Amino acid sequence: MERGTRILLISSFIANVGMGVFWPFLGLHLYDLGASYLQIALLDSLSAIMFVFSRVWGAASDYYGMRKPFIIVGGILSALPIFFCGFASSANQMIALFMASSLFSSVSFSPFLAAVTTVEKKGKVVGWYSMLGTAGWAAGTFSMGFLHKFYGAFGVYTAAAVFIAASSLVVALYPKEPRSARKEPLRSYVKTAFTLRFNAPREFSWLLLAVFLGWFGIQWSGPLLRTRFYDLLGRSIIWFGIVSGVGASISGAVVSPLAGRLADRVGGGRLLQVATLMYALYVPLLALVGSPLLYSILWITPLWTVNWVGTLSTTAQMTDESFRGEAMGAFNVASNMGLAAGFLGGVFADSYGRELTIMVSPVFFLAAWASLLKIVPFYRKRFSPA
Repeated sequence: MERGTRILLISSFIANVGMGVFWPFLGLHLYDLGASYLQIALLDSLSAIMFVFSRVWGAASDYYGMRKPFIIVGGILSALPIFFCGFASSANQMIALFMASSLFSSVSFSPFLAAVTTVEKKGKVVGWYSMLGTAGWAAGTFSMGFLHKFYGAFGVYTAAAVFIAASSLVVALYPKEPRSARKEPLRSYVKTAFTLRFNAPREFSWLLLAVFLGWFGIQWSGPLLRTRFYDLLGRSIIWFGIVSGVGASISGAVVSPLAGRLADRVGGGRLLQVATLMYALYVPLLALVGSPLLYSILWITPLWTVNWVGTLSTTAQMTDESFRGEAMGAFNVASNMGLAAGFLGGVFADSYGRELTIMVSPVFFLAAWASLLKIVPFYRKRFSPA
């Protein structure tokens, strides 16, 4: 594995420690403050809108052939609003700060994914990326409850900001990148990021549609599943963090590397198809289970990891390296637009109840699975196992 790839993977681990500390806590914090299901859903949905320019930042990094500056600047700036969450006194203030953090994260995310997938065996490195990322997430979620117990909400947000800023500084060690010699001006090059034309096979559009629908389903049900689990655990942040950390540890240590190898062997798209169909069966179970122990067992099922590895591998396998920043940006826009629209789950839950809303979510996963059938020709004609 190249030195630059190792640096990026270490950075991802550190960043995910920070994300694991504060992201699960933020929604639970709002819930304890008496926020409605809509407000909790808006936390992620409004922040996701900030990623609409991800494709632009990815295209800009393609144009210059340089990922490093985008990763460092975006990462450091994203840590500042998280720190200021420790001073927020209302749900609306915290939502606004998280939106600002997400806006800066959008600068770094697509260039980072493009940089980490420059290797030949993309599924393998995505597996390592997912493994170390979930290991960092596990460490963060394990720590979350104890940080809150001893240092309060301010301690949680401060620790998260420090880890995220530190992860960006690690990227300063990334090897120097030669600038690309593009003939066309930047404005003309980036303009394609505002169109529905992609530098990828025609099946790529179906992948983006599936990503949108799948992430819509995840956001429709996700905040509701978290609050339901939190209630079953007696609103214990410590236990929520411990169980979530166990799930992330299983995903990081075992599932991520296996999923990455499988993506190289059979294609990320096929892996994504299986994960999407499983979501349609899995999510309704969480609306029916009333036992904290059984819910905990279901909660640590590593389905999210298989979905994530499958999605990233498919995006990388379907695009050329010289346009991968733009492609990762397009994937990021599609997923975050799905998250943005998913706030409707909160609206539905406030009107018709949490459990019924969760039961509706398989409709969206099945629609995503049907869209993925359209990318089968790509794997039949063009994909050869690495």
